[in-house]
Amino acid sequence: MSRVARESRIALVLLAVVTLIRFWMSGAIELIGDEAYYWLWSKHLAAGYFSKPPGIAWAIALGTAVLGDTERGVRLLSILCSALTGWGVYRLGRELISPRIGLAALLTALVTPMFWAGSLLMTIDALSVCAWVWAANALWALHRQPTWSRWIGLGLAIGLGLLAKPTLLAFFASMMLWMIFSREDRRWLCAPGFWVMLLVALAALIPPLWWNAQNEWITFDHLKERGALDQGWSFSLSAFASFLGGQSGVAGPWLLIGFLLALARPALRVGVPIVARRFLMALWLPLLAFYSLLALNKPGQPNWPAPAWIGALVFTVAAWQPFLDQRPRARRWVRAGFGVLVIGAVAVHFALLFFHFPAEGNRDPFERVRGHRDLGRQIAELRAETGAAFAIGSHYQTAALLTWYAPDRARAYTIPQRPPRNQFDLWPSYRAHHPPGSDALYVARGRNLPDAVEREFKTVEEIGPRRGLFRGAPERTYWVYVCRGLREERAQ
Repeated sequence: MSRVARESRIALVLLAVVTLIRFWMSGAIELIGDEAYYWLWSKHLAAGYFSKPPGIAWAIALGTAVLGDTERGVRLLSILCSALTGWGVYRLGRELISPRIGLAALLTALVTPMFWAGSLLMTIDALSVCAWVWAANALWALHRQPTWSRWIGLGLAIGLGLLAKPTLLAFFASMMLWMIFSREDRRWLCAPGFWVMLLVALAALIPPLWWNAQNEWITFDHLKERGALDQGWSFSLSAFASFLGGQSGVAGPWLLIGFLLALARPALRVGVPIVARRFLMALWLPLLAFYSLLALNKPGQPNWPAPAWIGALVFTVAAWQPFLDQRPRARRWVRAGFGVLVIGAVAVHFALLFFHFPAEGNRDPFERVRGHRDLGRQIAELRAETGAAFAIGSHYQTAALLTWYAPDRARAYTIPQRPPRNQFDLWPSYRAHHPPGSDALYVARGRNLPDAVEREFKTVEEIGPRRGLFRGAPERTYWVYVCRGLREERAQ
């Protein structure tokens, strides 16, 4: 058996085992608020949504069509995309450098927090990172031999990624940087296939752009606000330090430090063939540079540059492998460290299923995936006791979780806001389904009652705190209020 075949078989078996474990676990842990929110989107299929393109809603609709409205159904496409991402990482390392580097890159990805944690949850990153890695594979295949199928494949990969997350637009910057590095590939600009690829990819922008044109470009306003682009620019080293801390959290400090050392020490970089080094740089540099620049003003979310870590991970593994080959003691330390990471990842998954670890303030670090099933049962019982016709969440995630975990899947709502702050504000509110005089339960993450609630109802009375249980242990506290007499809607 050739080395390529042997390493490929190992990678496939490893991914199959990991995927089966992920599939089992996906039905054993509760949905987080965002997953329940996106599931609600999938019940109102559209060409776009308040904060994101339609890809994640379409993916959940497909998964639930296969497995029903279950946790596994919601997460099915995330699990499959994570497996495809793993194979794409292996294949990228194999084709760029060697099967050994491909397998080492896959093993590293499997113990990297952003990959193993993200694979269990249905997020836009699972979809966009998968699209990015396969766009990278298609781009390298085009470098070796341009064909129509590869051009169309690249366009489809970018387009599918754009339906999940606008970040995939940065792949065009990666392509341009690669063409600067690779003189022979500059001829692509004159190739019909390049322009067909561009049309195929950009066609994916038509649905969200069409939807935004009908909704006052609300997604663009939201993204500007999230990136602090609607504010004055300020230079903040603390914001940048926070950004680096966030990257250390999602990539793991070992990968971040290894990556920075590989960049800083030429002796490490020489182990990576120059063409592969430049190609991988084209994959990580534009996106990481963009978010690093934004981080000088506001750190943003740690997962935003996630696709860039595909190229950075393969580069880091390829840079350190020759160094470790020449130093047996260092290699033994790295293997021991890798073993610790594997044990740590297994321990986290095991703890996620079975153990309750209250942190400071009696809060469980896993509370986002715990206690909401029991909370939904409690709120349903309170609705029956109080005669409340519906529930209102103080936050869109709370409302989504109350809907998902209601025994009858009764729709929960948020208090309408103008201008809109989430997708609930774009859908018909409770007034479209419940007449004036109706009663409701208001469920808040903290003991706070906004004035808007009292303006909506004639009387509001505190019931008290409720905590969902996980294996008999209490999780996050929610405060519940009974709201009597929905007022007539006031003229705007």
